[in-house]
Amino acid sequence: MADDLARWSRAAEVFHDARERPASERGAFLEAACGGDPALRAEVEALLAADAGASGFLAADGPSLASLLLEDEAGAMAPGTMLVPTGSSGRSAAAGWAPCTSRKTRA
Repeated sequence: MADDLARWSRAAEVFHDARERPASERGAFLEAACGGDPALRAEVEALLAADAGASGFLAADGPSLASLLLEDEAGAMAPGTMLVPTGSSGRSAAAGWAPCTSRKTRA
């Protein structure tokens, strides 16, 4: 358990340091920072790839989410309320967001 925590801490540290560098310098940095540990390097590279893919996560949806939350002056949404995309396309940017009213949870 302590080994897992130490490994995760090291991966997070290398990830954050690598993220601060230009993409052109990351390969050499990872080679040195991971010290020949291919599993650590693979984990950090996966984190970097996920981070790159998430860069626009709230770019389109942020304004609609913010306005929904700001319009909730009466506090109708309890803490922990889950928001879901509305509209038939399933894309929030096209339609908007609304509080989830279903009691079902995913298994």
